[in-house]
Amino acid sequence: MAMMTPTDTVDCAERELCLMALRKLSLVVFVVLFASYHPSAAVKRVNDTVLMLRKYKGCYFPQFTGSGRVKDLNGQITLHKCLQLCKEYSYYGMEEGRTCHCEKKLDIYSRVEEDECDRLCPNGYPCGGSIFVSFYESRYVIQVGCFEKVAFESKINIPGVRDLDICLNVCQEIKKYSAFAVSY
Repeated sequence: MAMMTPTDTVDCAERELCLMALRKLSLVVFVVLFASYHPSAAVKRVNDTVLMLRKYKGCYFPQFTGSGRVKDLNGQITLHKCLQLCKEYSYYGMEEGRTCHCEKKLDIYSRVEEDECDRLCPNGYPCGGSIFVSFYESRYVIQVGCFEKVAFESKINIPGVRDLDICLNVCQEIKKYSAFAVSY
């Protein structure tokens, strides 16, 4: 096992960490938590900082299961606010860039062509259409601490990449790790 000296004492399983080394100055470790899990079940202590990563599911016509809710805040809503409102649901989405939808399940038969969701949110993500909803899977990445002088057996180096989305996708979806780290 590799030796870790955390600046914040945090229990974490080294065998589940995936390191994308960009530079060897400092290291931030993140744990991936899905909407159905409670964060305290995965880690004993986390920072207040929660970073959202968006996994786009597609454009849907609103024929939903009835398990969700809809919230319109008169256009004062963002994808970030929608995710927060829908944190106990599996999916969150935007309609017309202003109405937030929360759902536990998506009806696969209500999926429509992507060009129906022709609105973009201010950050460039799809934000629905006139009667269509752009849905995302709720998932979280939570920072569990900073570590120095960490040696990992599972190290993936992608030069020039500093994107947490890419690191998450490589580590979780391809390599099946439940935690990952990036160094800057």
